[in-house]
Amino acid sequence: MQPKIATGQDEVKVKAELEALVNGGWQLDNEEIQLEKTYHLASYRNVKFLAIEIMSRSQLKNHHPVLTSTFSSVTVHWTTHSPRGLSDKDTFMAKYCDRAANSIGTVNPEESKKCGSVQSSQI
Repeated sequence: MQPKIATGQDEVKVKAELEALVNGGWQLDNEEIQLEKTYHLASYRNVKFLAIEIMSRSQLKNHHPVLTSTFSSVTVHWTTHSPRGLSDKDTFMAKYCDRAANSIGTVNPEESKKCGSVQSSQI
């Protein structure tokens, strides 16, 4: 693992935090400049709650991810654009995402509801 650390960061500290995050399910992209993780949730309602929680905290920290959601998952991407690379802001927010997802409750991908899995009479 040779992640690109943003200029001015404590490289040893950020790399150690990245290693722990990768061991916890986060992945580095091919360029090793971005962290990514997908959280699977039991319902679209929980997808919405997690996305709102991440967006709210990122607004407070003035560090914003790329979020992609489906009916049953949220994928989060963290990187620092200036200076370019991974930073302690990324690792801090990635750890926050894990705590928020654990609080809301994640599930295995096969346990998450799929679009159309609820009968219209149940809505």
